[in-house]
Amino acid sequence: MSEQQISDRQIKSSGEGSLKLPRKVSFSRALGGGLRHYYINGEPYDPESQDYILEMNTAEQWVLSNPSDSPHPFHIHVNHFQTKGDLIDLDKEDVPSNWRWWDTVAVNQTPVTIRHRFSDYDGKFVLHCHILIHEDQGMMRNVRIMDN
Repeated sequence: MSEQQISDRQIKSSGEGSLKLPRKVSFSRALGGGLRHYYINGEPYDPESQDYILEMNTAEQWVLSNPSDSPHPFHIHVNHFQTKGDLIDLDKEDVPSNWRWWDTVAVNQTPVTIRHRFSDYDGKFVLHCHILIHEDQGMMRNVRIMDN
């Protein structure tokens, strides 16, 4: 995996995942039938769905959100990401070369902006809340990286 910074010019220039239209990942929960239900983007997990189809050798910007008062640790398999504004050195500039790399980040009520590059693996994997009971009850999505 490459941990080279992801600059603005490396992010897709248009469409979902671009600076102007970042992909959205929104965690939510609801009560129904005496149970809690956990969702991403308002929908429960469907193992047959193709939720995020991404292109190999591209970089994207995503915004993770969570309206609840309970944090959800976002985790994506295979591709680690930079967290915008999460500075390595607090005395240095807020630029991509000074942003930390993660594979899991807590998403509270303040949205989190991440950037990731899809260059090491083409195939299928998942992203999910890293709280096992939330993941098991629907807070997960399928990801597919397609090589052109």
